Amino acid sequence: MSRINISTIIIIVMSFIFLTIYSCEDSGSSSTITVPADFLPKQGDIEGWTKGSGTGDYLEASNQSSLYDIIDGGAEVYITHGFLEGVQQLYYGDILGAGQTLTLFITDQGDSTGAYNLFHDAFITPTSHSPLDYGDEGRLNEGLLFDYEIDFRLDEYYVRLTLNKEGMETEALQVLQLFASAVESNMEG
Repeated sequence: MSRINISTIIIIVMSFIFLTIYSCEDSGSSSTITVPADFLPKQGDIEGWTKGSGTGDYLEASNQSSLYDIIDGGAEVYITHGFLEGVQQLYYGDILGAGQTLTLFITDQGDSTGAYNLFHDAFITPTSHSPLDYGDEGRLNEGLLFDYEIDFRLDEYYVRLTLNKEGMETEALQVLQLFASAVESNMEG
């Protein structure tokens, strides 16, 4: 009799475990892992700008070594603040009839603290900048001689966009803002 009770108990316990596991399974939806490349504007998202597809136009950094390949002299500050992975994408367009290249760089710093600390690191923070309303915190680097640069952080991500401004300051800033808004929108889902 005690043998039947133990068998019955085992069957009941196993049934309970099976039902618990089965009921906890996701019902048809798949989970996705978000990576920095998911936030890049797609071809046609920004009118008049083409997403580069040639050699060197798209670079991924999935580890520290590949980050050095993208930004040799600046990789250490990203690594110090928790770098996990990143992507750099070039976009091509015209401003006032002159061909231009916009560089977009996005990194996953592991968590919002890593992105915050990177954004505020003396190596990253420009000496002359104005705050901008992108992500958790954004700014326009006004101290570069030939370029404008917008950078911002949102959650664990850090974003930097760079574009030549020579003789076309207003137009270059407008293009950077279009791209920054598109990236931010992609990040917010």
